[in-house]
Amino acid sequence: MLFRSGGSSYAASSVVNPVHTQGYASATGNGQVVVTWYTDAIAPTVSSITSTAVAGTYRQGASVPVVVRFSESVVVTGTPTLQVNAGTRTATLSYTSGSGTSELTFAYTVAAGDATAALDIASTSALALAGGTIKDRSEEHTSELQSHSDLVC
Repeated sequence: MLFRSGGSSYAASSVVNPVHTQGYASATGNGQVVVTWYTDAIAPTVSSITSTAVAGTYRQGASVPVVVRFSESVVVTGTPTLQVNAGTRTATLSYTSGSGTSELTFAYTVAAGDATAALDIASTSALALAGGTIKDRSEEHTSELQSHSDLVC
């Protein structure tokens, strides 16, 4: 069996996961089947970071959700973290939900002395995998923010 993609041909033995066509591919004769597939070669990027909480004053111990939006759906393993500037300290937020979607939610807990009008991302390495992974469905890794300018909540 011969597989083709973008002008390249591969023998069935070269394909890690041969595709079962169930009549969806077109026959070309001589016992060959042409299968077309697309490879997602672009890793997901962070498009925005916001909060679903209403702007205002929060007491010590209050939890504020921070949402990181990606350019495409991502799958999360482990517990990645996000660092933000909370006024007098850098706060480390833990991942809480969103695997399989394009929006990951992190929890910010207000601590004594935190005083800021906006939670600013600490750096371009603020999104840390912490032993886990953030991948798109084609196994591309996302391990850091592309830019932290204008990414505040």
